[in-house]
Amino acid sequence: MRIYPPLAGALGACALLAAAGCGGGGTRAAATAAATATQPPVAASSAARQPLPIPTSPQATFVWDGGSLKPGQLRVPRVAQVTLVLISADGRAHRASVATPTGTRHLRVAAGAREEVVLRRLRPGATYRVVPSDGTDAAVLQVG
Repeated sequence: MRIYPPLAGALGACALLAAAGCGGGGTRAAATAAATATQPPVAASSAARQPLPIPTSPQATFVWDGGSLKPGQLRVPRVAQVTLVLISADGRAHRASVATPTGTRHLRVAAGAREEVVLRRLRPGATYRVVPSDGTDAAVLQVG
């Protein structure tokens, strides 16, 4: 017969309370022992199960201001991924695309808003073009 941990803790607490009642006068230590007996034991490896911090990637931010993307060119360090941020500062909605090794990413930016996308598996030394769909000049993102 298998006894589940919550049930085992409850049975142990009852046994401690019964034993504490037989000694006459019931001490505070017995009540504390009963309270701690109902709590599940903490595993020694619980620290090993903590989530690992997610590394942040550098940002490449382009802003639509006056009808074009600014700056026209950005360079980021030699990394495998970059967070591309597009911001509409001219009060209009915009669309753009960028071709990466994982495929072409299409972005929509609402008027006065920002849009972010993580570009992964970027090749060191490569150049990526952020191409607006409205025909304005493309912005360039250089890696490393």
